[in-house]
Amino acid sequence: IDRKTLDDQRRIWHNDRPSPTIAQWMFDPRDPRSFMVYPPATTGAQLEVLYSELPQPHALTNEQLSNPATTETLRLPDHAANMVLDYVLFRAYSKDAEYSANASRAAAHYQAVLSALGVMTTADAAMRPGVADAQVKA
Repeated sequence: IDRKTLDDQRRIWHNDRPSPTIAQWMFDPRDPRSFMVYPPATTGAQLEVLYSELPQPHALTNEQLSNPATTETLRLPDHAANMVLDYVLFRAYSKDAEYSANASRAAAHYQAVLSALGVMTTADAAMRPGVADAQVKA
């Protein structure tokens, strides 16, 4: 539910009796790690939440990054593996100009990266809370 709607219809909903059964939830895109529920939840209430976040950045220094012997695990979710592989192949084929067919191979891998990014962006947008509500209001 939109919080403004709940605030307009039931101004003191924050003071309602806590319940183990959640009927509504509210999400603010400015604070994606927090949400509110209605009625207020009891201490023992349980929620099932699907959550995702960006991978944590590496902690390598500039010296370590410039050293070719340095290894670091790529911290990305499994579903991004093919996209990363296509990007690496795009870069490799782009730099290898000795063979003329490499330009078309690079372009094909780059197109695969763009396609994967488009699919991921569409999928992420479809899973964002409130998207269906925004489409209905439009």
